[in-house]
Amino acid sequence: MAATLRELRGRIRSAGSIKKITRAQELIATSRITKAQARLQAARPYAAEITRMLTTLATEAALDHPLLVERPNPSGRVFWWCPLIGACAAHTTPVCFVAQRNSSRCSVKKARPRCYTLSAVKR
Repeated sequence: MAATLRELRGRIRSAGSIKKITRAQELIATSRITKAQARLQAARPYAAEITRMLTTLATEAALDHPLLVERPNPSGRVFWWCPLIGACAAHTTPVCFVAQRNSSRCSVKKARPRCYTLSAVKR
């Protein structure tokens, strides 16, 4: 009985420790979310200015440009930028997966888009 009581007390203590660790992780996650929201809020003026600039370019651009002429056999192009694979593999892999998944939405008249990965080459 004494060994069983000792085991139960140990389990109760370990559950308390796990509770403290979980609480600390929640506080860290909350802090990170708050910082990310602040970064998003700080980036809004830039996004608004880019949107305004692109809208101005689209409305004032000459429509006879060769890149704006409709071709008989359209094909889409998808470019995505990712860091050097060796340096940031943990970041590069999800970027490539998301880009591949989203490239199917970019198809032009059922033409499969060609995907190009742009990456910095370390020399």
